[in-house]
Amino acid sequence: MQLEPSRRKSVILSLLDGLKCFPGDKPMKIRSKNLIVVVFLIILSANFGFSQTPRTAEDYFNRGIEYGKSEKFAEAIADFTKVIQLEPENAGAYFNRGFAYDAQGKTNLAIADFSKAIQIDPQDPDAYSSRGNAYYSLGKYGLAIADHTKAIELEPQNAKPYFNRGVVYNAQDKYDLAISDFAKAIQIDPQDAIPYYDRGIAYNAQGKYDLAIADYTKAIQLSPQDVDSFINRGIVYGETGNLESAIADFTKAIQIDPRKADAYGNRANAYCLSGKKLLAEADEKRAIELGGSILEKCK
Repeated sequence: MQLEPSRRKSVILSLLDGLKCFPGDKPMKIRSKNLIVVVFLIILSANFGFSQTPRTAEDYFNRGIEYGKSEKFAEAIADFTKVIQLEPENAGAYFNRGFAYDAQGKTNLAIADFSKAIQIDPQDPDAYSSRGNAYYSLGKYGLAIADHTKAIELEPQNAKPYFNRGVVYNAQDKYDLAISDFAKAIQIDPQDAIPYYDRGIAYNAQGKYDLAIADYTKAIQLSPQDVDSFINRGIVYGETGNLESAIADFTKAIQIDPRKADAYGNRANAYCLSGKKLLAEADEKRAIELGGSILEKCK
């Protein structure tokens, strides 16, 4: 049985979740279930919309945010580019255009914009975190760690840079360092399920199954509809020989998401190890129908 990968589903959640306000507007930090980026509530001009012709840098900026919220990333990039033409030292425009580029998969362009935002405003922890996430997606782990470390220095009571750095350490198999960072993120924000989930991955990799199960259980308590936590806890139960609990967790995952191929595949494995060949074969078939794969069919 193999664990699901760490649930870092995307470097950025969406343009809406990452954009910054126009200079002069007051950003308000809000929570995000998905973590990874610092999230801001966008405060827009009350009477501005797509239908109006922008006249000022702020108009283009606000329309760029509106385009981003609608996932019209090319249009958002065009508007933030116009802001930069009008105000070349507008760090927020570079930052937001970087998010739009990242949403398009243009990671190198995103890094260039985050770097320019940092050059203009070197005290902005979010720009370092965002560039660190982009470096991570390119496998440039050393640069990612450096950026997340800088974000921590600038904002040591923010849980997200610790989590981000922990994700990178996990990718490098530096599990003790990852666990330390996830623990710090949990200390700062104990109600966020995701650091427990990722710390569970690190504990499992170290063979500390009881600790892994405890972390997945906590993640489930905080986010009871999270399919991946049930799958990963089921896998750890399987590794400890507790096949009954493993099957129960895979079954719960299927109840939450009946199209989750990994849940069927893992339950098939658990059924097979339990001597329930017919049930295993039925799950193998369903997993393949859903686009999953089976390492070895039950014999």
